[in-house]
Amino acid sequence: MNKNSLYWYLIIFISLSSCQNQDAGNTVSKDYIVKINERGITQQELDIYKMDMANKQPQQHYSDAELLDQLIQTDLWATQARNKLLQDNPDNFIRVKQMTEQYYAAKAKQNFHSINPIDLKKIKAEYYRRYPEGSSSQVKLLFIENPNRDKIVKIIHSLKMGANPRKLVGLMGNTNTQLEESVWQDITTLAPDLVNEIRLLEDNQFTQEPLNSKNGWRVIFQEDSRIVPAPKLNEVRANITADLMQQKNAVHTQVLLLEADISRK
Repeated sequence: MNKNSLYWYLIIFISLSSCQNQDAGNTVSKDYIVKINERGITQQELDIYKMDMANKQPQQHYSDAELLDQLIQTDLWATQARNKLLQDNPDNFIRVKQMTEQYYAAKAKQNFHSINPIDLKKIKAEYYRRYPEGSSSQVKLLFIENPNRDKIVKIIHSLKMGANPRKLVGLMGNTNTQLEESVWQDITTLAPDLVNEIRLLEDNQFTQEPLNSKNGWRVIFQEDSRIVPAPKLNEVRANITADLMQQKNAVHTQVLLLEADISRK
């Protein structure tokens, strides 16, 4: 997406409320305080905007007239953006709808997190699970990826013959083979499906079969490893909390999928 397209997307996304009033009759009052080319801004919209601006810019004071002017200008820009998007490609309205859904989903997750916080007991339990002996196992890995599984099979064969993984990828030329290098990484922070694979490796060893990846297939080569003192709880608490919340999100997502009536063509 180029900068110009992104600009128009942002303008229309920020002002979605002005183009959705017709679809929100049950929640938005139709008592317009301003009419703009057959469109309207309600007192309710002004009150919400005033509250949002007070939260975002608590040191700045705007009068109702100033805030209303801002809403009017936003509406005019939004109209131009909608016309521009429709003129460029009618599918852009679908993209805007998808952006709206993503916004609602993010808000729903925020609400879910607020009513289902991760308590300290669970955080500590996960901390001691990750660092049971007060130390951390870290590794440096090379990820060699290719969309073609047969290519990865050939790479594994070459590695078994003693090939250097970096030189091997360089010699392959333009074959869609990618080499990604990791910094020192705690084993427990790897994706769950990788942890068991990595724990079996020693330095200069690699996975013996092609593994699925986002880019197709890959082989993982362990360059180095080390044992370091475990970080303090406060140093990793935010990461642990985020990981636990992600797990909770995944469980809740499965519940939503089970409860939903989904038909696929």
